This record gives sequence, C-alpha cells and structure tokens, in this order.
Amino acid sequence: MKKVHIIILFLLGFSFTVLAGNHCSMQGPRMSHQEFMKKKEAFLTEKAELTSEEAQAFFPVYKELNRKKRELNSKAWHLTKEANTQELTEKEYEEIASQIYDLRIETAELDKIYFEKFKQILPCKKIFKLQQAELKFHKSLVRDMRNSSKENKTTQKQP
Repeated sequence: MKKVHIIILFLLGFSFTVLAGNHCSMQGPRMSHQEFMKKKEAFLTEKAELTSEEAQAFFPVYKELNRKKRELNSKAWHLTKEANTQELTEKEYEEIASQIYDLRIETAELDKIYFEKFKQILPCKKIFKLQQAELKFHKSLVRDMRNSSKENKTTQKQP
C-alpha cells in the first residue's frame, strides 16, 4: 500500500509541478510557482492540522524534495521530447524508456528517503494526513482548471 501512495504522489507531483509553472496552456490568469506553493502550503497546513512550528520545520524539507523531483522529472521530459522529435531505432527507444523508468525509480527512492526525514519532524499520522491533503489539493486544482476551461470556452463562443 505504501508503494501505491508513493507512486500516486510521484505522478501527482510530476503532473502538478508542470501545471503550476508558467508553461500552462490554459487561458486566463496564470498562477506563479510561488503563488501555487503558497496556496498549497496553506491548504496542506490546514488539512493536516500542522502547528506553525511543524510547518516551519516541514516545508523546507518538503520543498527540497519537490526541487529534486522536478529535476528528475525534467530529465524524463527531456528524454521524451528527444524521442518524439526524431526517428529512432528500436534499441534507442528501449534505452530511452529504460532511462525514464530508472528516473521513476529514483523518484520513488527519494520519496522513501524523505519519508524518513519527515518522520524526524512530524508524527506519521500527520504525514499520512499530508499525503491525503496533497491528493485533495491536486484534485481540487484539476477541478478548478476544468471549470475555468469550460468557462473560457463558453465566453469565447458568445458574440
């Protein structure tokens, strides 16, 4: 079950790290990475019931983890883009796919390492609540993005 949570967090972190940046193709106002992280921290702090002391100790480590994961995800995106922009041999595709899987494993290993660091800061119950809150945050973000996209399409259709 822990592996499932780690994989889900990896995928969500990967997806929303990309969406939070200024490269988002949505129309309308865009949220800066700093604004996104502020909003996320406030949401996580509230839902996981972190004290201000816990939040001060936790979020620098959490940000460090996210920075490292973004670096790994960036490498994976680069490999994917490379594979999509040129015709490769089966062997070259195999090598790129293998490298991407290795990066995913490295990301999961980072999650495990940082889980141990988080346990030095927070009780496991709050770590679990943070995981659940992060999932809820990302779901609400996707829902808001969908609603915003629908509103933009409706507004564009009207003369």
